[in-house]
Amino acid sequence: AGASAVTGTLTLTSGAVTMSSDTLTIGTAGAVTRTAGWVAGPLKKYIPTGTSSRTFEVGDASVYAPVVVAFTSVTTAGNLAITTTGTDHPDIANSGVSAGLSANRYWTLAPNGIAFGTYDATFNFDPADVDVGADPTSFIVDEYTGGAWTLPATGTVTSTSTQATGLTAFGDFVTGISAASLFTSTAAGGAWNAASTWVGGVVPGLNADVVIATTGGNTVSLTANPSNVRSLVINSGATLEGAGATTLNLNLATSTNFVNNGTFNANGVTVRLARNSTWDGAGVFNLDAINLNARRLTLAFSSPETVSVSAAGNPFLNAGTLVPGSNSTIRFDGSAAQTLAVSTLNFNSVIVDNPAGVTANATITSSKLSGDLSVVSGQLDNGGFAVTLAAGKDFTLADGATYRTGGTNALPTVSSGGTVSLGSTSTVEYYGSTQTVTRVDYGSLTLSNAGTKTFATDTTHIAGDFIVTGATVDATTNSTTIEFNGTGAQSIPSINFYRLVVTGAGPVTMAGPISLGGDLAVLNGVFDNNGNNVTIASGRSVLVVNGASYRAGGTTSLPTVSGGGSILLATTSTVIYYGGAQAVTLADYGSLT
Repeated sequence: AGASAVTGTLTLTSGAVTMSSDTLTIGTAGAVTRTAGWVAGPLKKYIPTGTSSRTFEVGDASVYAPVVVAFTSVTTAGNLAITTTGTDHPDIANSGVSAGLSANRYWTLAPNGIAFGTYDATFNFDPADVDVGADPTSFIVDEYTGGAWTLPATGTVTSTSTQATGLTAFGDFVTGISAASLFTSTAAGGAWNAASTWVGGVVPGLNADVVIATTGGNTVSLTANPSNVRSLVINSGATLEGAGATTLNLNLATSTNFVNNGTFNANGVTVRLARNSTWDGAGVFNLDAINLNARRLTLAFSSPETVSVSAAGNPFLNAGTLVPGSNSTIRFDGSAAQTLAVSTLNFNSVIVDNPAGVTANATITSSKLSGDLSVVSGQLDNGGFAVTLAAGKDFTLADGATYRTGGTNALPTVSSGGTVSLGSTSTVEYYGSTQTVTRVDYGSLTLSNAGTKTFATDTTHIAGDFIVTGATVDATTNSTTIEFNGTGAQSIPSINFYRLVVTGAGPVTMAGPISLGGDLAVLNGVFDNNGNNVTIASGRSVLVVNGASYRAGGTTSLPTVSGGGSILLATTSTVIYYGGAQAVTLADYGSLT
């Protein structure tokens, strides 16, 4: 639209009235009513004598960012035009506002003929205008007039507006965090409490906004308790390191007050929330403990991000609220035993990486853990509580790691495409009372303590050792096939099996006598009875295929079959009698040693 004037009422209902560089003038008797919509370009309104307040319904092409101007003691009436631009002011670097912690917009106020005492102006902005890490409730206003910046007094401040009071001139206005409260570390870095660590030679004081910009292998070191930090930003490539048992207090009331795009190695430092806190960034979070201090911690990562916590026990101190978002993973990587405190906290994904072990302290449901559960090293103990993952989420137990399940519980329950994946050298221990052994591919499997451990139906694969200590094992009720499929030596406990299959390289060695309600099939590798008897039910058979071996020690022979059962030894199979006085079973052998 070109330059236009409205003498009646301008009604704004939706979208932007685009004026470009032309001005839309509301006449002396004109008015504006608005349900939605705004003027994208200069909007001019009449300012009468006396005391008056005007709202200027301005914005840019896509964002509504109005200004409310309140005059006192207008002695000569006139007009005031206001426009807003949705970018940082071109000279913001020389202003009193931090360019990286501001609303990315400025407003231009142009008078025509007004004589007045002072006025107040409230500048409204959209939350999307605000830089990540900036707290709008701490914003100030700076004014650019005649090529110079002037800091007016700050009035009422909200999360979407900043008021300047006692203004006597017009020009361009910006709003953001005061640059005077912003402390940036030098390239050389050093101890936090050393003046030489900071640009300008001043140590950050109470409620400072701190930027760690130290790079090139240098760090900023937390050697003593710093003052409360209002916001903390660690730039990409920069490092903040702890140096002992100190506390870093985050003291911002709203918005994102910890943005880490670099590295934070706590090394004994506890991060304490003096107020509710929101974290973001794509850096490395190697933390010790997080003192929630009865506050709320929101993890607002825009992409997958891991926060590691290493403190013993529950690393989340002094009960508060954890809002994990959909992209966070908490990694328990301490060297002493830790607690997964699902009784009071909610998590997205969890990784266990602790040789001393992590133990859940309550039932884990999809509302308590909404993402994946992984044990990459060390041990996770369910604490005797059930674990049920959210639909489509996975449980992973890496090689060398251990999962212990107590109570009456089995492995974590998954659904809707979620998987249970156990590394071939992992270990699962059922140490509870009456438990069902989940049908899955195990690494090593241990059944311990009193109570009956009952195998589920179908085939259970075991790639490592199968150890029984004190438990009663029921592998027959559900006609379970137990298949040993490891790549190396494996141990078979002395229990009653239903069907036993060997497909691994072996040797698969018996630890004591066994009985079978079904068949014994050696389909690969070496089966060694280690001098123990194998008892097979009537009508059941023994099969050793081509290339596989059966070793009989002590005074034993091949198993005795009856009731129509048979011994089937393939032509290139091998039976080895390596004991003392032994009777060689009557059978059709492949190779016999």
